[in-house]
Amino acid sequence: MPGKTVEFTGSHLEVCHFQNDREKNVTFARRSFVTLRCDSPVKTVLIAASLLSLLALVTPGCSRVDAASTSQKLVVYTSLDDGTRTPVGRAFETVNPGWEVEFVELESGVALARIRAEAAARPPSHAIASVWWGADDSTLERASREGLLAESTPAWSRTLGTSFHDDKNRWQGEFLQSFSLVSRRGAANVPDKIGELADPKYRGRLILIAPSGVNAGAMFLAEILASRGAWQAGAVDRAFDWIWMLDGNRGSEFAADENTAIDRVIAGEGDSNIQYITIVPTHTAVRARDLFGKSIDIKIPADGVAYVAGIAKLAASPAPEPAGRFMEFVGRDDLVAHFLQHGLLPLPHDRIDAASLPGWASDSVRRGNVYDRGIITDELSNWITRFESRAISGAPLLPSEETGVWWMGIVDVIGTFAILAVLVLLMKRGAWNSAARPAVGQYKSENAGS
Repeated sequence: MPGKTVEFTGSHLEVCHFQNDREKNVTFARRSFVTLRCDSPVKTVLIAASLLSLLALVTPGCSRVDAASTSQKLVVYTSLDDGTRTPVGRAFETVNPGWEVEFVELESGVALARIRAEAAARPPSHAIASVWWGADDSTLERASREGLLAESTPAWSRTLGTSFHDDKNRWQGEFLQSFSLVSRRGAANVPDKIGELADPKYRGRLILIAPSGVNAGAMFLAEILASRGAWQAGAVDRAFDWIWMLDGNRGSEFAADENTAIDRVIAGEGDSNIQYITIVPTHTAVRARDLFGKSIDIKIPADGVAYVAGIAKLAASPAPEPAGRFMEFVGRDDLVAHFLQHGLLPLPHDRIDAASLPGWASDSVRRGNVYDRGIITDELSNWITRFESRAISGAPLLPSEETGVWWMGIVDVIGTFAILAVLVLLMKRGAWNSAARPAVGQYKSENAGS
């Protein structure tokens, strides 16, 4: 609708589909408030749309949502936060009357599992989602290999480099997601490089996110290992040695997610004299500082790592045509400022005037190195399993400590064999003494006879 923009206020429409143990789909919604602002003259009309608190209850025995009930709804699975996605969805609805965007927030791995299940449904029209927005590139690559994504090439993606989409154009990279070092505002001795964090002088100062907890932790582990050549023969052990040194500097238990990690840095873990540091996706840190006023400093490290967050149309999409329109819409130039405000660096970034980029964004362009997603796609689950088997299941050990434990094990084995040998000798000696000594009765009778 020319001359109009959409601003979203209050809570938003969020429809959550899930399957319980009886495989019933239940859909909930919350009240939404949309503000339409006209350009000239400026008028603000508040439209309060009261929706049914329970849109659909499927009776027992029914396993999927009827496609007809969602024929005018575009369901988008996304890992993007509420403040980022909602204004975009409402703006899309304004220029696409008759279509309502429903966002379902899911971590990338959870979304992939659900998309697999929907694609396996028969008939395919029983699928729910049409678009997948904000997932990391390695998860998108896995979905593409499994045939879960449909080819789609929006105009804004045609100048993307080969590192930012797959070779069949089944997904397109939309954001460059770098990682930042985050510390309490004014904290001293924050390093310039991630590599420095393994130094013993940072022992007890790090707050890390568990790789198995949320996508941010998994992608950081993957990019760090990839940056250290973990896929090369013999290099994986050296790469993990560095990971163990980094984890050895962790102050306490893993943070559940990136926002919790930031809050713990600010709070000081109960000791305000220690300057804690965490490593989180830059977009989370920027939102925490600029939108929520949290007292933190953000530094893009010189040896920075990054991944690509993308968008894709699902192969089993019940609404493929509007899904393509949505993919085209989110790449519009007039949304760039909105994404930057929420800590997201849109791709291709060369369409943005470099002088207008905030400091974190220009640093991300210069320092956010993206590594081979094919290798990460192949190896990530193995890397996480290896990490969990030691860093999460037990206390992390440094390489020197591992050597000490190894020698202690050898000593334990030698000691055990020595003890067994002594016991055997004692038993043999006892048996020999018993055989050589005369019976008591026999000894007495011999003496009596003499």
